[in-house]
Amino acid sequence: MMDKQKVLFFAVAGAVLLAIIGIFISYPRLSPAPPEPDGISASSAVLIPEIFIVSGEVPLWFELAPGGPRRIDSPENAALVDFSPWPLSRHITSMDAAENRLVMASNRSGFLVSVPWSEDRIALFRIADENYWSDYTVASVFSLRGRSCILLYRDDFFTEPGQKLPDPRAFYLSRESPAPVAVDIGAFADQPPDEGWDIESLQRGNDGFWYYRAVQKDKAQGIRSYYRTADLETPGEACSSAAFINAQTPLHWQDAPGLLRPVLEAAAEMLGSGAVSVAEIISPDWDGTQYFILGTSANTGEQEFIQTYVYHSAGGSLAILPDGRGRYIRGDTSGGGYRSAAFSLPLLPDNYVYTGFALSGPSLIAAWEEQQGLSVGAAGFMVINDPGEKLFAE
Repeated sequence: MMDKQKVLFFAVAGAVLLAIIGIFISYPRLSPAPPEPDGISASSAVLIPEIFIVSGEVPLWFELAPGGPRRIDSPENAALVDFSPWPLSRHITSMDAAENRLVMASNRSGFLVSVPWSEDRIALFRIADENYWSDYTVASVFSLRGRSCILLYRDDFFTEPGQKLPDPRAFYLSRESPAPVAVDIGAFADQPPDEGWDIESLQRGNDGFWYYRAVQKDKAQGIRSYYRTADLETPGEACSSAAFINAQTPLHWQDAPGLLRPVLEAAAEMLGSGAVSVAEIISPDWDGTQYFILGTSANTGEQEFIQTYVYHSAGGSLAILPDGRGRYIRGDTSGGGYRSAAFSLPLLPDNYVYTGFALSGPSLIAAWEEQQGLSVGAAGFMVINDPGEKLFAE
């Protein structure tokens, strides 16, 4: 949790202003468990929310500042931050969606958790340990026994090895702790940190297995090994680099199930014929991120690569491009009984892009970054009303 002591804004003028913009700020501290509203995540029930957010048609912008999110008027007004390689920078690397929470991995910091608090607002919790996490990079966000977990590794490409390997290297959320809680992953039992092993990637493969890459660094620099396991509780079995790569190959959008297929088709139309894309998909029904290919790299000539981000659920699926253009699908795919609508997220300044999003209660939360090649400057997130409520209003 954030280590701050500030005076709350209880003045009348401040209260009026906060009511207008829909932001109610409190400060993190341990507290007896408050009554749990419907749908609150057990992982955060005993913590006081850092921020209550009532979204609207006007976007609410936040930057990732040292010590936690900070409200800003627009990304252009974020504090000046030196560009640094993405493994070393503070930004939202990925998200894990569940029925009653949205977990965002804040690189070099910890967890940001959005929980629907009431019909018209969400609560944002920050569960962080910057003293430890500032030395490491988020490798993966995944679900283990129903808990959202983050895997850390030590970057050795942009920095000279010096910091010890992360030990512990995986953490989960607990309602009993204001900080991330260490967890042992059984799959990594044969690659312990004290023998020089670092787990640099973990991803669900297209065959349903979990695949991970382990690198033996400090004691035998550069030895890379590849593993897979059907269950993260069970030590992995060795596999070839070819099998590892093949398992990471995205499926084609035409093989996508349910509402996912029409939203990916719509995303491909937004991209046009001159671009190829990998769609990164999160869903409250999955325990890991999945990927689908849009377009093909087999065409002759140079093609532009554009990342696509998708949130998929039984009630609706959305896709957005980095520039904020989006498509929303709701309904039932049987007999073509679904509805499609285009929308756009708020325009970003030059050199800024959206890097992921998800729905949380009545709101849409989208991560944004200021990018320069492989480096990141300012970064944060934006909150706005779920556009589907307006797009599909009867």
